[in-house]
Formats: sequence, C-alpha cells, structure tokens
Amino acid sequence: MVTSTSTNIDKVARSFSFQIRKSLTPEQLVQANRENRKRNDGSCATHDFIDSNVCMNDAFIEVFDEEIDVQDEFHVQIANAAWDIAKAYGFNLKR
Repeated sequence: MVTSTSTNIDKVARSFSFQIRKSLTPEQLVQANRENRKRNDGSCATHDFIDSNVCMNDAFIEVFDEEIDVQDEFHVQIANAAWDIAKAYGFNLKR
C-alpha cells in the first residue's frame, strides 16, 4: 500500500537516484544535471537519454512493492515530490 510520508518520499527519491545513476553514463549524468540547472519548466533532462519514468516505476516497486499508477493522483504527487528532491541533489542521493 502506498502511503505518503516524508520518509517514503525520501526512500523513493533515493531509489530513483540510484536507478538514474545506474542507467546513465557518468557523462550523461553530468550533462543532464547541467541542463536541469538551466531549466525552470519542471522537465527533466534525463529524458534526453533514457525513459526515466521506468526508473521511477522501479523505485516505486522497490519502496512500495507495487508499480506506479499514473492515473492515481496520490501516486503522481509522491513521484513528483521524489523526482524534485532527486533532481535538486543531482541524483546523488544514496540508498
């Protein structure tokens, strides 16, 4: 069951960061972080290299033992909050 607590959002952010680091080369991560610092539209440059939604889904599975339901506003709010945290830290959060 998906529950929204700051601890769970933090866990998703950490797992998502791990998935992103695992999926991108170090050079791609540097480029994505550089591009993200330029953007202020809520988008994420990791999408330039991979389908980072898959990474978020993997993070949800790790933390909640279920896939993200993009039709569920509660799931989307958790994913967005975790994504923002991970992006703010350059996807350098440790599990």
